[in-house]
Amino acid sequence: MFRDLLRLRTVRVAVAAGLAFAAIPVWAGSGATFTLGLSAEYLSDSQIYSGVSAERSNLMTMVWFGASGHIMDPRFLIFDASVAKTLSNQNISGQPDNDVDETYFDGSLSFFNNRAVSFEIGAGRQGTDITGIQQGAIVDGVREYHRYGIRAVGGQWFRLNLRRWEQSFEADQPDTLRDEDTSWSELSTQATAGKVDAQLQLLWKENDLFGGSLQQEIGTGRLDVDVNQTGKVWWHTDLIGNVYRSARDHGEYSPWTTNYLFRNQLRHRFSQLGFWDLRADLRVVRFETDPVEEVITGNAQANVVVPLSRSAFFEGELGYLSNEFGDGQRVTQPRAIVGVRWGKQYGRWWLSLYPRVSYLRADPEDLEQESAFGSLIFGAVRYQMAKSSVTFEAEYFDNQLSIPDYDVGISPIGSAFLAGLDRRRYRGRLIFELRPTRRTMLSLEGDYRNRVRVTNGLEIEESISRAQLNIALGSVTITGSGDRFETIGSEIPTLTDVWQVGASWGPTFWLMFDAFFRSEERKIVDFAGTYNFAEAGVRFNYAKLSFYGRVREQRIDEPDREQRKFRRVWVGVRRLFNFRAGENRR
Repeated sequence: MFRDLLRLRTVRVAVAAGLAFAAIPVWAGSGATFTLGLSAEYLSDSQIYSGVSAERSNLMTMVWFGASGHIMDPRFLIFDASVAKTLSNQNISGQPDNDVDETYFDGSLSFFNNRAVSFEIGAGRQGTDITGIQQGAIVDGVREYHRYGIRAVGGQWFRLNLRRWEQSFEADQPDTLRDEDTSWSELSTQATAGKVDAQLQLLWKENDLFGGSLQQEIGTGRLDVDVNQTGKVWWHTDLIGNVYRSARDHGEYSPWTTNYLFRNQLRHRFSQLGFWDLRADLRVVRFETDPVEEVITGNAQANVVVPLSRSAFFEGELGYLSNEFGDGQRVTQPRAIVGVRWGKQYGRWWLSLYPRVSYLRADPEDLEQESAFGSLIFGAVRYQMAKSSVTFEAEYFDNQLSIPDYDVGISPIGSAFLAGLDRRRYRGRLIFELRPTRRTMLSLEGDYRNRVRVTNGLEIEESISRAQLNIALGSVTITGSGDRFETIGSEIPTLTDVWQVGASWGPTFWLMFDAFFRSEERKIVDFAGTYNFAEAGVRFNYAKLSFYGRVREQRIDEPDREQRKFRRVWVGVRRLFNFRAGENRR
């Protein structure tokens, strides 16, 4: 018996030794990188509204550990894994303390990365446990996800990726309506054969949100084909489509909504800078209701760019847009545009000019037909000195075409009819730049824009004024801007002034300061208000320790309302430890 036991023990030792010796080359070719992180953060919030103050503080500590590497060879198996633990305590004025305990696991494996077919799997889990009253988006429950992937490669001409993602969250208390179950699947391919390059992408999503209160099914697809992309004659086509339906409160799904866009472009380059384009687009939007509603939009367009000299180019465009609606209504819009681009340098001066003439026509059936000529002229002047420059740009556009009101039931999705709604548009911009040294810069910019458009029979004027300053002095940067937005003629005229200033200072790589302030004043009919926002922070690095602190304050003043003020202060510290084992060949 003793001999049998000895023989058995000898066999076990021999097997173990054999396995150990066999594993030596395996682990000898393996390697991994490990990261251990520690952090602590204190957050304080305060809010004052109607004379009542509410405060909240939160102390959070976190530890995480991550590992990534390969076994035997990166071409055979690559792995990633991480685990994190977060503990936080919330103190809310007038309420019991909240303790939040979160644990997170994540991992993935990738096999045969150098083979024609490779695989990837991954999974993760996050558990949240709250002691006290649940606040905001954080609720008790478990979140899980799984992902799968297959990749196939056929030499240099074919690639295929198939991915699947599933995610769920199950709350401990169903009445929080935070349960969700989502998934998506994606197929993407790319193939190249000679002068033909094709790409296909298909995506399908299913969402079950808020405990079934909202359900969605979404499908999208896209096919792109390029022929002779780098040659003189190039052809491109793409087909884009999507379908969508939804349901609420466990009810029946809504009818499908489908949207398809088919685009084609043919380009011929007859010189280095000259070319002509032919384009044809078709869009179909279909609502599977009873009766079915449908919008069909077609667009045909031809463009040409002809070099007239080394500094001048002729541009021309002919187009025809058509919208057809399910009730028989049809709106068309032919257009023609010709122009010349010219730019030339004279010593330190650079001059640019772009005059353009356009013709647009709107033909709604059974309604008044309108057409008009339009014009655009753009000019720019630039003076370049050794360490500074001055640029002035101006643009003027006049169309005088307004589209009459018409009731078609469905808006013309994807059409270009909005191009005919601008009656007048002009813009002026002045830029000054000074760069006396490599690390010193001063930039000043003034910009004014004005637009008159017609919407629902109203002539509305919009204007934007902007002044901007940028300064760089070594490690110090300062930015500032002032904007005015004004709308006249609409049912609710508005006037808004916005002022912003920001600064940062980084005297060394281990110390950084930044600050930002924004003030917005709104003036609307029977309403006005001022909104101020300020934030400042500092970051300090010592060895592998990173310290940071920030403060943020928001203030809202509105007539006939109590002032509202929000303040947030947070400070924190982080530390990372990195070490390696084995061979690191990733």
